[in-house]
Amino acid sequence: MTQPHLRPAVATSSGQPGFNEDGSASAVSPICSPAAVLVALHALVDGHHAALSCAQASVKDANAHQAGRNDALRHAAAISATSDAADLELLVRDALHAFQFGQARGISISGPGVLLRPATARLLTLVFHELTTNAIKFGALSGTSPHQALQITWKQNALGAEVAWQEHGVAVLGPADRPRSGFGRKLIDFTLASHCDTQPIFRLLPGGVDCRFTIPIQALIY
Repeated sequence: MTQPHLRPAVATSSGQPGFNEDGSASAVSPICSPAAVLVALHALVDGHHAALSCAQASVKDANAHQAGRNDALRHAAAISATSDAADLELLVRDALHAFQFGQARGISISGPGVLLRPATARLLTLVFHELTTNAIKFGALSGTSPHQALQITWKQNALGAEVAWQEHGVAVLGPADRPRSGFGRKLIDFTLASHCDTQPIFRLLPGGVDCRFTIPIQALIY
């Protein structure tokens, strides 16, 4: 098992590189290099920060998000320089480092051993960080109820590895058929479309966020 590196964050935007006019992520060729995708992600993050309102109340929060996202991108860029494979479970646990690396009460992580190609691992660090950040702010990791729980599972099939991020015990304030779509959600869409040639499925269920996506078989090491 190789030790991954980690960290990233979330918010809102449209009309930026990598997004269509309706705000959805535009797919990039799956053969687009990880370095090119990271450059595009940097542009998205910097562009979003520059476009944020400069209202005094939001400046501190915006700067904190910007610092977190840039830290995440630095960690993602470092992965392929230090290993030839990354363990999926370690990527997930690294994203949850503030919660005893996923050992904290209410968190369940399970799945078979899966090794990822470094290029894919670099980008998935961003995906797991965005999901973690959203859960801390609005979901199962917010600590607002003792009944909140987070379950992360994956299984292998003929297409690759199916990942499920399921939150429980969260009081949902919005319509279940129209999940909130902020910048973090769009960043996840862009990352997966760019390199994994897939779009995640997001649902806002009565107990919280349910996100599922497939890591393609070409991204796995056997």
